[in-house]
Amino acid sequence: MSEPGGDDLREIVRDSARDRTSSEIEVQVVPRASRSRIVGPHDGRLKIQLAAPPVDGAANEALVDLLAETLHIPRGAVSVLRGATGKRKTLHIDGLGAAELRARLGLNLSPALSLTLSALLLLTPGCESTTDFPIRVVFPEDLDLARADNAVLRLSPQDLDITYDIKGADFSLELQLEPDSLTSTLTLYLAQGPDLLAWGRSAPFVLAAPPAELALYVSPPGALSTFPGTITSPDPEVLACPAFGRGMLLFNSDGGTGLFNNFDLTTEIGATLDPEHGVPAASDGALVPDSAGGVWRVAWAEQLRAFRYEPGDDEWTTATIADPSPAPRPGAAHVESADLERVLIFGGGEQRSVIELDLVPDDAGAYTVTTLPQQLDSPRRAATALFLLRSDGDLGEGVVLIGGDDEATSLAQFIPADPDDPPVSFGPAMAWTGLACAQLDQGGAAKEADHVRVLCVGGTHGGKPTPDAIVLNFPSFAANLVPNLELMPDFLAEPASEPRLFADNAAIYAQSGVQWLRIDRTALTVETQVSASTRVRGGHSVLLATGATFLVGGWAADERAVDHWHVFVPTLAAP
Repeated sequence: MSEPGGDDLREIVRDSARDRTSSEIEVQVVPRASRSRIVGPHDGRLKIQLAAPPVDGAANEALVDLLAETLHIPRGAVSVLRGATGKRKTLHIDGLGAAELRARLGLNLSPALSLTLSALLLLTPGCESTTDFPIRVVFPEDLDLARADNAVLRLSPQDLDITYDIKGADFSLELQLEPDSLTSTLTLYLAQGPDLLAWGRSAPFVLAAPPAELALYVSPPGALSTFPGTITSPDPEVLACPAFGRGMLLFNSDGGTGLFNNFDLTTEIGATLDPEHGVPAASDGALVPDSAGGVWRVAWAEQLRAFRYEPGDDEWTTATIADPSPAPRPGAAHVESADLERVLIFGGGEQRSVIELDLVPDDAGAYTVTTLPQQLDSPRRAATALFLLRSDGDLGEGVVLIGGDDEATSLAQFIPADPDDPPVSFGPAMAWTGLACAQLDQGGAAKEADHVRVLCVGGTHGGKPTPDAIVLNFPSFAANLVPNLELMPDFLAEPASEPRLFADNAAIYAQSGVQWLRIDRTALTVETQVSASTRVRGGHSVLLATGATFLVGGWAADERAVDHWHVFVPTLAAP
């Protein structure tokens, strides 16, 4: 999502065609929010959250009340011109021209912008020609920053860095800027001398029309921290994925939806999926984003079903699938294409085929399913699927499937992206499920330019959680060599049935229960620390536009639901 610039603000608020002393405003309302508030410009409209439900006109009444109170005008001066029963509405404001309405809503095309960033929300008033833009700083629970003595505020892509002297986490920073229409990010670094203690980055925004609220989550690099706040009714089976341009979508096992906002780091309750035949089980299928900012709940255990959520409209729709595959595929692996326009589903059930669900509708509004020419060596139920990428082009790329529940099947199979190239199976035959995998450095022991290694750790084989690991080697594509793998017994300090992996440029990190392991990408040496999370299985990790990865859901060792979110930010060099 890009926030509107000056021209867009004139489209959101304009003089009325009837009367220059009145105005019209385009709004998008979000009913059933935790509180009523004006959020700010969003996709060409003014986004407004309402605590009231969209029932019997209650949302419209709450909208009129909120605007009348905010604008200091009588309720009768606010009326709904169009969209009375929808979430996108055009309002008429009597007695206020567009310029005055923008000013009272804080939407002026101002010549200067004052950025105030404060750990304690201490705002400094701006001058008459300046718009204050407060930024909230959120710290992890139990983070001690008393040693911090300097902070760096960086605005990108303007290449603006300003250093401040501070004393601990009690600070207020100010910066005055000329607004521009660039898509920007704000990064805050906290340090003791040259040593970086914590950092965080905002979601992308536009200075000419900043969001009504902006927050930065600042935490130690290369570690897992605890996001503040306890989840009162945790759902260990919650699904999560990015909602691009907005934040993170959460999908509960009962079909309830929540949207974690990238900008203000708060969660709004959304619509509930209630399809005619019931909500898919959490273990059935996946939650995936699409290129248009929507999110899909795709299920395939019994039959291929798909439902799409549009965050802007807070609405679920059932997708019409053209020629769906009738075969059930429980335990199928999946990946999503890099352009977020297709989901590939591998095997499952008794199937060895690979099918592709198109997330872009055809001319008739249906979504096409295609059976690809490649065949798997077995159904590969409960396998781990990973895209294999090469640095020097797309030749030799594809999807590698690791493990599965069949003891008679090779440990890995590579399915090339080029359908003319046959799949390649390799490794010993064994059943191994629940592995967590990540691509390592390129170069490897053979030092070819496009030699690729993949590390897989943990999971279950022989009926028990394992501390073992696998390194898969994919030689240079030009060398025309087959891939191979090596087993690494007792790689982890303790067995891990369902580890979660995180990554930065220096290392791979594994989390499971009390374990937090830092794995050097090249040497594969392991350093052990105590994890902030007690999650031992389940849960999902979601990389957001802020650069932070959120870990949500799952079970602890005592089979209780994990009642906190945890966050990973990558290691960076101190500014």
